[in-house]
Amino acid sequence: MAAAADDEPDSEPRGPSEEPGPPTTLRVTVRPDGGPVLAAVTASGVFVIDGVQAPARGRWRRVATVRAPLSRDVALALEPAPGFVVWTDHDGVRGRALRLHGARPGLGDPRLLAIPPADGQARYPVVAFGHPDGGLCVLWTSDRMNLALAEERAWGTVQGAVPVPWARDDGEKLAGLDCCRQTSRTGWLLCRTDRGRLLAARWDLTVNECGGWFDLNPPAVPVAAAVACLRTAPFAIAATAGGQLLSVDVRAAADGRTQWHSVDRPQQIRHQPPARVLAADGPRERPEDPGWLALAGNGSVWAMPVTLADGIVECGTPVPVWTGE
Repeated sequence: MAAAADDEPDSEPRGPSEEPGPPTTLRVTVRPDGGPVLAAVTASGVFVIDGVQAPARGRWRRVATVRAPLSRDVALALEPAPGFVVWTDHDGVRGRALRLHGARPGLGDPRLLAIPPADGQARYPVVAFGHPDGGLCVLWTSDRMNLALAEERAWGTVQGAVPVPWARDDGEKLAGLDCCRQTSRTGWLLCRTDRGRLLAARWDLTVNECGGWFDLNPPAVPVAAAVACLRTAPFAIAATAGGQLLSVDVRAAADGRTQWHSVDRPQQIRHQPPARVLAADGPRERPEDPGWLALAGNGSVWAMPVTLADGIVECGTPVPVWTGE
């Protein structure tokens, strides 16, 4: 199937915001103008929201309704335009073109990007990179043990599932996967396993291959983790069961030149339940601008700008994105 870069946004009338419910999966990516776009999977479906900052508060918009949502995931890729929102479902990996119009995202028609093996399903996790030529590459799994690559390029969809190796021990499964772009042709992958490991690898968008995986050795077992480029450096951010937020410079950690640091939660959310879901992204086009971090606990979703101070991640004033009200 050819990449439909010329999909027009749908023309549904602008209505009230949908009520997504608490997310099991959360993604955030930064627009070229510096604002955050969020996507979430909840028990009600797949949703996206833009314009979370005042005064242009956005509205949650339904992207898809999926079967067995607790085992599904969503990914965002805004670069190059038009962007994509990608999600998993029982019949495969699906995607919609995503254009941003003020506080209302425009969505193209759904397309099937990858089909699972017989008697399989596309499960969590999933991540997506936009190609410099306008195509898309998606990393997904049907069994949480093996990663596969699906590509949609200007000349068509690459058929079949291309294996993507990762440093898995016997019986170890993926609990989460995240990615970030560092340049137009390079990025980073971060995977969290069901054994509490965090593994990172560099991703080459020119050939769609990853380098060697290395263990970031977090000081506590993470329940959620994300990777974001802040001031051109990839940082892993992790949440622990005890409510801690931790961060580390990925490249420096690979060389043994740094250690994990604590990230202070802002006062507005310090007494909220510990985060069980998080997402992060940085502004590649304007690296001097803040990145964004999104946290979800019981009954709330918050987004906040993040900056670096002496190599330590600092949070700005959080914005309530969903509070269950």
